Amino acid sequence: MELLKIIQEDIPLTEKPFKHIANRLNIPEEDVIRELKKLKEKKIGRAS
Repeated sequence: MELLKIIQEDIPLTEKPFKHIANRLNIPEEDVIRELKKLKEKKIGRAS
């Protein structure tokens, strides 16, 4: 999953880091946030 690769890198120190990630993945920011919440629930990646 590309999102996992990105969150293992440094998350950008910007006003909207999830928007930056969404732009890299060409998906809506809301999808990034939703997927990160799922990853956190499963205790996967940096989100845990």
